[in-house]
Amino acid sequence: MYLAFQELKVLAKVTFAEGDFTDPDPVYIDARSSPVKLLDSAPTDGAEPAFELTWRPERFEDLVEGRDDPQTTVFMSAVPTKGDYPLAIRFADLITPNPTDAPTTKDELNLDELPKPTEDIEQVKRDLRKWGYGLMKNALTPEQVAILKKGAQEQAAGERNAGVATFDGGPKKPNQRIWNIFNKGEEFLDLLNHPLIDEVVPWYLGCNNPLLWSYNINIARPGGMPQVLHWDQGIMGHGRTKPCALNISWLLCDFTEKNGGTRIFPGSHNKNVRPRNVFTSEGTIACEAPAGTAMIFEGRIWHGTGRNTETSGERPCVLSLFTHPAVRPKENALLSLSWEAEDELLSERHKSLAALRTGQAGVGGALGEARQGIIVKRPRDDFTTVGKLRAPHDDAEVAKMIETGSHANNAQSAVREAGGLDK
Repeated sequence: MYLAFQELKVLAKVTFAEGDFTDPDPVYIDARSSPVKLLDSAPTDGAEPAFELTWRPERFEDLVEGRDDPQTTVFMSAVPTKGDYPLAIRFADLITPNPTDAPTTKDELNLDELPKPTEDIEQVKRDLRKWGYGLMKNALTPEQVAILKKGAQEQAAGERNAGVATFDGGPKKPNQRIWNIFNKGEEFLDLLNHPLIDEVVPWYLGCNNPLLWSYNINIARPGGMPQVLHWDQGIMGHGRTKPCALNISWLLCDFTEKNGGTRIFPGSHNKNVRPRNVFTSEGTIACEAPAGTAMIFEGRIWHGTGRNTETSGERPCVLSLFTHPAVRPKENALLSLSWEAEDELLSERHKSLAALRTGQAGVGGALGEARQGIIVKRPRDDFTTVGKLRAPHDDAEVAKMIETGSHANNAQSAVREAGGLDK
């Protein structure tokens, strides 16, 4: 293992923590020269570590035995990582039994062979298998696009006005996320009845009862920085041998390289690869497709929102991330659903997708009932959720908000800073 660290050519510091206890004696890995040295105190030449990691011992063990994802391990360390994140991630990668290679870049690909928007579902499936993503053209009609876009923009305005909005996309945080849209409009529930979901999700994940891991909206705006490159199932702890997640991104405007079209490393889903710097989009391609396209991409492909260099407008999309029923959803419907949505709007299909059904899909069986399952009723304790909040959308208001930074004090504006996700 120590020999592998030679490629880093830096000094690293690792501290182990257990609960409230932190070992006062960190270890140093000095890879500045050969051979690599393991030191029990700081080097005498006064050199500063390129990065500092604080891990629980079991986290280190999970890496050594190949049970954890290096990027997740660095972002979710016991104490926020200090220093060079890309080098820290590569360090964690080198600890694993099977360190990754760099992905194939766009300059090494024949771009003419990559997926193109098509109405041929079988071609989309072939693209998904080969490249990790496919583009279903005209999945939404112009009328559906208009309805969903209006709902997304008005909900975004409503959440800003109510002080419950979430912003990300770099230091100025121009982009906006709308979480848990189960609660936030009938048009978003209607979208979950789209036949494309039943056509591709069970087929690709190999299950008849998929769950929604998350259901949200991403609005990219001018000035937005590239999102940290990631693979959706990296945080799920299921490794890269089998897809257990499939994302359908419903494009509510034309996606272009200029307005932040999703950046992708094509074909990175079925190879043991990891970008050497997840904070840059270098080497990726931009997903470009017309409004109404469904961009379908699986959980192992490396991707992220692109840099938005437009001077006006917005790039909204609805993200519906489906998982195998063995994977616990990110958005916990037992806590986040509004009573109105549960009582008046959600069908049994919606409740099953939200993991409100016992048995093979959801929260576990009861009284021997494990095949069909029963819908769970929740105790109605005092807690509040963010439901449908609508306000008129105004491009000028959004532009002024970004320019002045008036959204910085929004209740959820710092949420993306956690774990270095908005660096």
